[in-house]
Amino acid sequence: MPRSSMIRPCLLVLTSPKQCQNLAYTILVELLTYQFASPIQWIEMQDLLFSQYHFEQLIELRPGPTLTGMATRTLKAKYEASDDSISWTRVINCHVKNTKEIYYQFEDEAAAADTDAAADSPATTANTASIPIAAAVVAPAPSSGPVASIADEPLKALDTLRIIIAQKLKKKVEEIPLSKSIKDLIGGKSTLQNEILGDLNLEFVSTPEKGEELPLDELGSSLSTGDSGALGKHTTGLISHLIGGKTPGGFNLSTIKAYLTKTWGLGPSHSNGVLLLGLTVEPPKHLGSEAEAKTWLDAIIAAYARQAGISLLSGATSGGGGGGGGTVINSEEFIKFQVEQHEFTRCQVKLYMHYLDLDPCKGAHTANSEKYNMQALQDKLDAINREHGDAYINGIQPIFKPLKARHFDSSWNWVRQDALIMWYDILYGCISTVDHKITTQCIAIINRADESLSEYMQYYVDHCNPGHGEMYRLGKEFGQQLINNCQEAVRHPLLYKDMTFPTAPCMEVTPAGNIIYMEVVHKNVRKLEAYVEEVAMGGATPHAVNIQKVQDDILKLWNIVKSQPEISQEQKNRIKVLL
Repeated sequence: MPRSSMIRPCLLVLTSPKQCQNLAYTILVELLTYQFASPIQWIEMQDLLFSQYHFEQLIELRPGPTLTGMATRTLKAKYEASDDSISWTRVINCHVKNTKEIYYQFEDEAAAADTDAAADSPATTANTASIPIAAAVVAPAPSSGPVASIADEPLKALDTLRIIIAQKLKKKVEEIPLSKSIKDLIGGKSTLQNEILGDLNLEFVSTPEKGEELPLDELGSSLSTGDSGALGKHTTGLISHLIGGKTPGGFNLSTIKAYLTKTWGLGPSHSNGVLLLGLTVEPPKHLGSEAEAKTWLDAIIAAYARQAGISLLSGATSGGGGGGGGTVINSEEFIKFQVEQHEFTRCQVKLYMHYLDLDPCKGAHTANSEKYNMQALQDKLDAINREHGDAYINGIQPIFKPLKARHFDSSWNWVRQDALIMWYDILYGCISTVDHKITTQCIAIINRADESLSEYMQYYVDHCNPGHGEMYRLGKEFGQQLINNCQEAVRHPLLYKDMTFPTAPCMEVTPAGNIIYMEVVHKNVRKLEAYVEEVAMGGATPHAVNIQKVQDDILKLWNIVKSQPEISQEQKNRIKVLL
């Protein structure tokens, strides 16, 4: 496995064999330490292989197909779409699992050798023994005439799942119970479990998380989401390998499906089901003739008919005899033609959706996720209701309604009313001094002022006679000042002015020993400007410093220090400088 290691060349001068031995030991220990401590860059290596090295076959030489499974998932997730666009095919094999594919052992001699080696296997004995038993149940071979078609049905995801597991475990389909999970069936073989999960990822559109822990019937229901009922990549490859390795030359896939349709009246989906079932009862050796291959297919058809619950039709059911006139198609043939056309249309739509990188099942996936979210929310509400009861739920319901909202958009009218109220409060003596409240009201008027408000207030100020009394004189003066401020504010953008009082920290210790901290209004400071000036001034010195007394004390200290031998001369000089 490549690691991020690098050995730089260096020049060594060795003088004795002992030094050579010690140096070799040291280098070995250091290299092993660096090798073990360096991380495995498998992800980067995969990207390098898939993007730059256009390989057609990747073979893993390890005891198990661990890296093969990871490489297969990487290919499907990141590079499969680009490979399909340029018709590039990659094959990923492991020498333990895919020996026949690697060495191309598809001849009769190789198949016979494999048969002799596996003759004593119980699974092989059971599979080979099932063929004549099934053949005994098959009805007599139908006549050469055409057979009425059987209504075709898409493959079920659950049936495909059971066949994939049965083929991997070399068991019959009946030996795969639906109540067990993949983890239960493999018996703790994690490598085999990873292979099955990789095969399911190739076969189906989407697989659930932790699918190996779900019962097969539940897993089959999950896999059916978005499944078209056609063969996937994994089963298609298995069937191609089965036909190429076991059937005689010329008896290919199209010939088999034509035989199943003409002889037994099976449509495309039923034909695929028969071939899938054939994966679990693979012939022990290469079939030598077409007659043997048809006998093997007839045995599988009987078992498939019992499994699918269909009745096999004979060629005698279709009427013979001559008769004039043109060609007549019956209703069953017409239905079959419609099904084939619909299947062809679905394949075309699926191809276009894949080309456009669209998910045809996106709506279904979204509906499922929303269903789970709604169920989770409903569970939370039920838990709250069980804990607190209906009284709590009803008590926290919102009481606001949009119809109760009121929008006030006539500030031009309200500012006139506020200005007029302030005007008459001054004239009637209710306002004599400008305090914090009056200043706040003036700022509110200035923020809503416009040209029409200035003209409105100017009318009252011009018609006010200051000779009627002190309040009229004060009103005319204060009103004109407010008009000037409004006109100045109209020519500039709105500004925010903090009108709160500056505060100072205050701490109080109660008789019980509790410390209470609060913010109180700063004394003798009404504006923030005054507060800033007071802070800048700082605190006053509590008392004056007596310089003469300080000098006398330093002199006394020098007289004591200069006669002490343990004090250094540098320290004495520092004290002497202060004199």
